[in-house]
Amino acid sequence: MSPLPNDFDVAVFEGRTLQDVHTTSNTAFFGFGAVEGLEVTTWGEVLIGTSPVDLRSARVPFPVAEILPFRGQRVRRAQVVGRSSIRITFDASGILEFVEDTDQYECYEIRMPTRHIVI
Repeated sequence: MSPLPNDFDVAVFEGRTLQDVHTTSNTAFFGFGAVEGLEVTTWGEVLIGTSPVDLRSARVPFPVAEILPFRGQRVRRAQVVGRSSIRITFDASGILEFVEDTDQYECYEIRMPTRHIVI
C-alpha cells in the first residue's frame, strides 16, 4: 500500500509495553499501552525471532503461542526496515517485525488516538 509517512517517528513504540495480543482467523492485534492507545493490526506477514539473523516468517493466522511470549515485554528499539516494515526489539531480546511486502493490498495498520496509518 503506501509507505510510512515521513512525519511518523517509529520511536513512538520505544519504552512501551506490549500489553495485549490476540488473533482471529485473518488478523493479529498488538496493543502497546492501553492508556496511550498505540495499536498495530496485521493481515499478512510478521517476522518473529530472537535476533535479526534468526527471524522466521509467520503469516496470519499463526499460532498464538508464537506471539504470546512477547506480551508484557517492553520495547527497547523500533526501526524502519526497507521501505515500510517496522522492526520492534524487546528488552528480553525478542523481535517482531511488521512486514510491508506488497503494493497490492494493505499489510498492517497503526492506530493512535490522533492518527490512523495504513501500510
